[in-house]
Amino acid sequence: MKHAKLSTLVKRLPAEIQKKFDTMSFEAVDEAAHRFVHSVGLRFKAGDWLNELMPPRELLEGDVTKFEFFEHVHSTSHFVPFVEKALVPQGSRLCIIGDVHGDIAYLIDVLGELQRQGVLDEEYRLIDPTVHIVFLGDYTNRNAHGVEVMLVLFYLYRHNMGRVFLLRGNHEYAISTRVMYDQYQQFYSENNREVVHKHDVPSKDSLIAEMSHKFSLYNFPNLLYWFDFLPLAAYIGCYDEQARQIDYISLCHGGIEPGYNATHFLSSQARFERLVQLDRSKALRELISNNNIPNATQTFEVLFKRLQDIGMHAFVDSYIEDKAVDLMKNHSPLKLRIGMQFNSFLTDNNDAIACASSQRHRNLLFGRELTRYFLEQGDTAGHRVISIIRGHQHLDEHDPVVGLDSPMLTQLRQRQGIVRQWDGMLYTMGDGGSATGWQAFLIVTTGKSLQEWTATHYFRADTELPFETKETLFIG
Repeated sequence: MKHAKLSTLVKRLPAEIQKKFDTMSFEAVDEAAHRFVHSVGLRFKAGDWLNELMPPRELLEGDVTKFEFFEHVHSTSHFVPFVEKALVPQGSRLCIIGDVHGDIAYLIDVLGELQRQGVLDEEYRLIDPTVHIVFLGDYTNRNAHGVEVMLVLFYLYRHNMGRVFLLRGNHEYAISTRVMYDQYQQFYSENNREVVHKHDVPSKDSLIAEMSHKFSLYNFPNLLYWFDFLPLAAYIGCYDEQARQIDYISLCHGGIEPGYNATHFLSSQARFERLVQLDRSKALRELISNNNIPNATQTFEVLFKRLQDIGMHAFVDSYIEDKAVDLMKNHSPLKLRIGMQFNSFLTDNNDAIACASSQRHRNLLFGRELTRYFLEQGDTAGHRVISIIRGHQHLDEHDPVVGLDSPMLTQLRQRQGIVRQWDGMLYTMGDGGSATGWQAFLIVTTGKSLQEWTATHYFRADTELPFETKETLFIG
């Protein structure tokens, strides 16, 4: 996808961001990141936490002076997984943006479209108090301007407190970023490496490599502390006058985390919930005992055997051992693989499988009925979760051993960058066009009842043309 030159795009930014771009330095970016985490800490202190279980002082105060990377578990000192929620009025608009991956042109173009619609002013401040912006994670890597993307997002968040959500993707872990950099370095140190598939070539545009180039030094884990101030998921709800309950949508980067049940959180007045455990084995036992999914026992036995065969013993153990995963301890993100960041979904042509595993991505892929099961398990008389909106998908899944052919990327290309499945129960959003060929974003408008919610899909394949739109009912 052809973009305007960065120098041209920068002229459309607020003056404060332009100045940081012009004087790009490690110190300037570090200062912006510090201001961001301090702003998040203010929201942490002001918000109610479920069961009054708050994060440690370092997160409440945005103090990253003692931030460090624990090599033996590939985790960081400030890692405290949490989710958040918000209630919005009827008629609110939720502007939802998928993977940015260092594509500053895409980010500026989408924000420019929101300015054209009168959503943002020239200084990137939201004009209408009923509008929120949600980013679904994966802000850096794969394109060359992850640092610039960071600066824009930090600015947006601070100038629209409580109305801009920055969710955590699978790339927002220090170890994920380093692995990407190390794979690239190793690949090109092997002179005779045969390239079987273009996706076997690691991207040169990792955040660490980008910072090394821009700041002339290797930064790890420097500047990655802000990852730990991002929620795993956000639940945004609106009161339904007809059903007399709150309808929530679940927004995350990846997919379903079976070990987490949001019932108590959504029933409470709390704004945040700190996750202290993932009870995956209990969730699996309940799923099998309810007998809602045909051949569930056999399905998961086959999945777990395949995952063990590729070395994912810790991940499998978290499902089959009769104990919950203690999140008060440090765990390697690449071994634990929290579903909200790493899991995916099957496409329409393959969703009868219920659940599958990906050899390439080492995650779980959920079909229609299993997705419905996990959405409905949190329903009460006072609320329900009606849909999942997520990003993450940049490849087709193909596995001839189990007959898996789930071409989500192909469908994203065919459907202008956003795939709507199962009558709106699931929305998958593509990237800024690098993989899908489309710049796309979604605006969900809430209504007095669920039947009045709408979803407007904005898309274009040529950056010199205006965004086109197609509108549909959000559910149904």
